[in-house]
Amino acid sequence: MSSGGGGTQLVTMLVTFVLIFISLAILNASIAKRKGKSSAAYGWLSIIPVVGGLFSIYLISLTDKAVIGKLDQLLKNT
Repeated sequence: MSSGGGGTQLVTMLVTFVLIFISLAILNASIAKRKGKSSAAYGWLSIIPVVGGLFSIYLISLTDKAVIGKLDQLLKNT
C-alpha cells in the first residue's frame, strides 16, 4: 500500500536545501565583511549551491582587514 509520501519528501528536501544555502549565504556575508569585501555581493551570490561553497573556501583563505591594518601600522612605525 503506497502512502504517497513522495511529495512531502521532496518538499522536506527542498526546505532543507534552502535553509542550508541561506545559512551559508549569511555566514559568507559576515566573513566577507570581516575580510573587507562586499558582504552583500558575497551573500547573494552564495545562495547559488556550488558557488557558495567555493566562496566559503576563498573567504576563509583571505587575511582579515583588521590584521592588514595592524601590519600597515607596524610598517609605518618602523
